[in-house]
Amino acid sequence: MHKTALFICLYVGFTPFLFSQNKNDENIISINGEGISIEEFQNVYSKNLELVQDENQKDREIYLDLFINYKLKVKEAIEQGLDKEQAFLKEFRSYQTQLSESYLYDQKITKELVLEAFERMYEEVNANHILILVGENAKS
Repeated sequence: MHKTALFICLYVGFTPFLFSQNKNDENIISINGEGISIEEFQNVYSKNLELVQDENQKDREIYLDLFINYKLKVKEAIEQGLDKEQAFLKEFRSYQTQLSESYLYDQKITKELVLEAFERMYEEVNANHILILVGENAKS
């Protein structure tokens, strides 16, 4: 009986912790009703940190301002329908193709296969005549 009561108390006591919100899912800012999570900001910040030349832009607060401006510009472009223009779609597809090639094709393996095929060319015989085995008394 005491074990059951202890189990129920522990279960009731720890249940709120199990269902509590993850800190990374909390929104740090809201732009026109769209929440930006800490995790999303951290991912973008970490990804672009290496590309930033100016040391001032590595400061999180300054980068947050840049991030907000970026999000506002993207939202405005979508509202104006710029994301549906043919020039944008064409450029976007070219970027997609360019990025996918680096992930889909392994350059090292492709180079090895090309070299293997090239070396095999020297071993293959390119016959120009078709020879058929016939008997000694066959007519032509």
